[in-house]
Amino acid sequence: MVKEIIKRLAGLKVFDNVVMAVVSQSPNIQKIQLEIAEELSFKYDENTESGRARRLHGRLMEIKRILIVLDDVWTELDFEGIGIPSHKGCKVLLTSRNLEVCNAMGSQEIFTIPVLTPEESWELFREIVGKPLDYPDLAKRVTNECAGLPIAILTVAKALENKRKHVWDDALKQLQSSAPGSISSMNDKVYSSIQCSYDRLESDEEKSCLLLCCLFPEDYDIPIEYLVRYGWGRGYFSNTDSVEEARNRVYSLVDKLQRRFLLLDGKSEEHIKMHDIVRDVAIQIASREPHRFLIRCDAEKKGWPKIYDHYTTISLIPINIDEIPVGLDCPKLELLHLEGECYSENSMDIMCKGMKELKVLALVDVCGISALPSSLGVLKGLRTLSLNGCPYLTDISDVIGRLENLEILSFRECFEILELPREIGLLKHLRLLDITDCYRLKKIPHGLLSSLSSLEELYMENSFLKWEQSAAESEDKRMASLVELMSLSNHLKALVIDIPDFNFFPKDFYLTTIRFHISNRDYVPWNVKFGPSTIYAFENKLEIFQSDATEFMEIQSVRLLFKKCEDLFLKRIKNLKYVQTTNK
Repeated sequence: MVKEIIKRLAGLKVFDNVVMAVVSQSPNIQKIQLEIAEELSFKYDENTESGRARRLHGRLMEIKRILIVLDDVWTELDFEGIGIPSHKGCKVLLTSRNLEVCNAMGSQEIFTIPVLTPEESWELFREIVGKPLDYPDLAKRVTNECAGLPIAILTVAKALENKRKHVWDDALKQLQSSAPGSISSMNDKVYSSIQCSYDRLESDEEKSCLLLCCLFPEDYDIPIEYLVRYGWGRGYFSNTDSVEEARNRVYSLVDKLQRRFLLLDGKSEEHIKMHDIVRDVAIQIASREPHRFLIRCDAEKKGWPKIYDHYTTISLIPINIDEIPVGLDCPKLELLHLEGECYSENSMDIMCKGMKELKVLALVDVCGISALPSSLGVLKGLRTLSLNGCPYLTDISDVIGRLENLEILSFRECFEILELPREIGLLKHLRLLDITDCYRLKKIPHGLLSSLSSLEELYMENSFLKWEQSAAESEDKRMASLVELMSLSNHLKALVIDIPDFNFFPKDFYLTTIRFHISNRDYVPWNVKFGPSTIYAFENKLEIFQSDATEFMEIQSVRLLFKKCEDLFLKRIKNLKYVQTTNK
């Protein structure tokens, strides 16, 4: 509704600017400041919260008429701390489920949005189903059980679309009798509606995909690639022989869940969001048998759980790893997702020794990791290891080769990694290697890539550039070469690389069934990048920067890439007269 208000105000030109920020249950002042700045197209130079507040205050004072929409407010906000001025040209519109919060913040007018009337509910239900109903009386009873709440009507209507009468009868019974559990801000009818929609999902894969989305905080833009890699590690996907097939399956599952209104669009095609009410219900489902998830997105306050031996999946955000209890034993744990805060090698040792059945380990944006502990080697069943955004990680050599069953390995945005160790070449089951944005990576030993006999996907955008063009005198000084990549062509399905010059291509370089994204751009520091990084579900893409067309078009491999590419980006090209397309 608030988005519709913004759309109408834009047409009326009541304000010079209208900006929006999502607040959610645990307000993050920096996130609010960044969202407002992004909509006003400026960036902060200040590193402190107060510095950004002063900068934002000054920018907003320059605008004569502005509306700031703060969505999903749960607690009283400090406008001064955010940087929102109090002058009459600056208006603030709040949305909240808590009337007391609106009063506490001095709202001048409060509009209470009631539930839908029975007539409105029935109209919405019929609109979602989209065709004449076979069982109108039964459908009305189901609609009435949704208690006039749009989110409940949407999810139930989608779940029952094109279903036979016995399914409708069963759904009505569940809506009438489903136990709600204890969920804040959720009444029995809403819970039972979403529970019903979950139960109507057609496969365990759909249910597993939905529950994986619970691992992340409210209003989080969930990378679909995380669902691919975590789901692969847990063995969720049947009849998939490659990571690419699993990715296609996940996108199909996400599409189904979105059509059921259980998931929402994210900031890009590669992200999705989960409505907070749906998330509340899903967490309750995930916490029960047989799933046994533990999800804490306020782990900074609550710390590590006191009882943990029965969990299969744990997600703690943010977490101080130093708080991990001595003697930790999680014999059933298969997936661990930790995000933020601190790290010590001793705590990591405790964690690994107590989780020997772990299949997926994800440490995201964890500061303080400089080396992987030797105890990581006890995780013989580990299939997915994700260390994305660990800015101080440098030493990965001692233990990585002992993870003999590892299939997915990601060091994305680990800026301090200078060299890939030869031990990675021991990972004979490795299917996916992601070193995107490791822009200080200077060395990949010759023979490492060609030894990865199962590798299907290699992501190296904004990373290694020192490809070997001719063999060095000393074997120790030799680097990875593009010839090695050709040796992987029988099983490699996706390749993302940067090269310094297209002359580095061997004369007989070829790509057959490989999806590729190849660029000759130089390093781009992560903090000055514009637009998204690697898109994992990409089409063949070729980027050429600052080159002479008369030179690169003489290279046979470039001409072949031109023929195969579906996305062509050219910038600052000399002697380019025209570009002719035949199939696009």
